[in-house]
Amino acid sequence: MRMGVSAGTGGTGRRGWKNDLSAYAAQLDSLERGLDEEWKTKVCRFKEILDAINSLETSQEQDVLFYRYIKGLAWWEVAEKMNYSDRWVKKLHGRALMRLKLSKSS
Repeated sequence: MRMGVSAGTGGTGRRGWKNDLSAYAAQLDSLERGLDEEWKTKVCRFKEILDAINSLETSQEQDVLFYRYIKGLAWWEVAEKMNYSDRWVKKLHGRALMRLKLSKSS
């Protein structure tokens, strides 16, 4: 048994098809606006994070946070990029977060 594709309107007539299409277009427009707002929020948040990282005094602390949170590298990858041990990278990370916390509270 074969089923063919029908070009019929399913009983809705031509006008019904246009109504369905306009409802779909309105829903699509609404979703696009939502995504647009979400994108703007994420870009603003990204800039805040980057500004916070750049506000740190030492380039080592900036690099650790940049590689970890902006680039998304694993700890061992951060250590390899910076030519440090995993342990030292995690210590720098802790210091950097502490400085960020202190600067935020002051």
